[in-house]
Amino acid sequence: VVHQAVHRVERVVVITHALKKFFVTHGVSEGKLLVAPDAVAYEQFALAETKEEARARTGLPQDATIVMYAGHLYAWKGVDTLAEAARLLPEALVVFVGGTDRDRQRFTERYKMHKTIRVIPTQPHAEIPHYLRSADVLVLPNTAREPLSSLYTSPMKLFEYLASGRPVVASDLPSLREVVDESCAVFARPDDPKDLARAIRSSIADRTSSDHKARAAQRIAMQHTWEARARLVLEMVKKS
Repeated sequence: VVHQAVHRVERVVVITHALKKFFVTHGVSEGKLLVAPDAVAYEQFALAETKEEARARTGLPQDATIVMYAGHLYAWKGVDTLAEAARLLPEALVVFVGGTDRDRQRFTERYKMHKTIRVIPTQPHAEIPHYLRSADVLVLPNTAREPLSSLYTSPMKLFEYLASGRPVVASDLPSLREVVDESCAVFARPDDPKDLARAIRSSIADRTSSDHKARAAQRIAMQHTWEARARLVLEMVKKS
């Protein structure tokens, strides 16, 4: 049904090059397709507040090294990989923010013995920038086991992370590589807790490099605002 609809319309906006390739292989004209990744409300996430101010607002400990994931607790998001990596990072507090009540209960029950894990209920979206700003490292641990994660997603979480000005550790996946590279993130093998812990630890240890990457990440986020995305789509419409 989706394929039939795509063939009937004049233009189609997709969020990754892998999705574009998917439709082309199913007979959709390449000229009909525009790749426009998801984006971010940059000013909302590029806060001027310090990490200490953000922690005072969110109630997170000032003296901890905080590794953070913010979002749903679905398996394809790789949250279990990050939870297992937490066992290898006794020096850090690994904070998960979000998830449905059911998923959070399941996740908490599974990892309740991990003393370095803290699970925080879903917060109002306006508060998420303050949580991100409070972290020492932000993690995007998506799995490689599902095409939705490895090829077809364009996580808004990624752009919010980039805009926050905090160091980012991400799974080394084609879907994420479409937006970021080593200049602005540290990569880890997907679904590998040991390598994820290695990447997080290296980001914590090398503050100079991490700060440099965080500044580069913000510059990328500035190019991926919703306004810029809208202009790109409108240009496509004008040419149709």
